[in-house]
Amino acid sequence: MVVEKNILVSEIILKKNILENKLSIINANPNVFVENRKTELGDWINILPDRITKKGNISMKQYLSNLKKSIELDEDAFVELEKNKLIVAISKLDLEVLESQQR
Repeated sequence: MVVEKNILVSEIILKKNILENKLSIINANPNVFVENRKTELGDWINILPDRITKKGNISMKQYLSNLKKSIELDEDAFVELEKNKLIVAISKLDLEVLESQQR
């Protein structure tokens, strides 16, 4: 039981370290982060086929294109949103570590 608990805590800490690394990358150079994300989206947009969808629905290609446009319109808001997502995820992992240690 103790070994399983230690493995679980180790996995949570590893996930937390990955998220903290992503956050530090964004903080170090947000412009590079934004450009990399736009490039990644552009690559996927170019790969995905044009698909006919039901009325009112959009294709994944259109969704990614809209996302890329929204990032281009307000890069600072995108950076803040991504940072906030990571901070929330890190906080949840911290809570998981505390809960698992109390068991």
